[in-house]
Amino acid sequence: AANLGHLLVLEEKYPEAVKTYTAVLRKAPYDGKDGELLLCLANAHFCDGRHGDALKALGKALRSDPNDPALWHDAAVVQYSFAEELFNRHLRPDLETASSVVADITAAQRYAASARDIFAQLEHALRQQRDEDAAAAAAPPAGASKETAAAAAAAAAAAAATRGGRLRALGMDERKEAELVAFCDRALAAAP
Repeated sequence: AANLGHLLVLEEKYPEAVKTYTAVLRKAPYDGKDGELLLCLANAHFCDGRHGDALKALGKALRSDPNDPALWHDAAVVQYSFAEELFNRHLRPDLETASSVVADITAAQRYAASARDIFAQLEHALRQQRDEDAAAAAAPPAGASKETAAAAAAAAAAAAATRGGRLRALGMDERKEAELVAFCDRALAAAP
């Protein structure tokens, strides 16, 4: 049934995809706690322009798997997009009151700041991971033979590839996260 949701997203039938993902999440064994399905649900909401609902689904996903950097990254992307929409909303002539503009801009600033903080934390984690991996690969065990040192270096390299590879496979790297931090900083500086 989740595959049907994926197909509906590809066909840009987002409300139907939301219904499908929601129905799948209600069934056992998920019971509303599967991070990947919640991420798919968040994506369907996001694509449908329902950023608030996307943030709620991402929040549930983060609670179900708080150590998944991909979920944190996606949460930051949704928050930034929501902030951008709110920043631009005040440019539309159909606004009813000035207080709604102030509320939107205040919310947008919060979302953009939160997205910036998440991107900065991911950038820091990637940098720290790179440094730890380099140190582990460079330092052979004390008193080890050449063969043991080579085996230790190979094991450290394999461990580094596993840890760092997961983040990189998700398209994350220090430079990209730093660019996203700078992008959020510029948006906050330019905010009304």
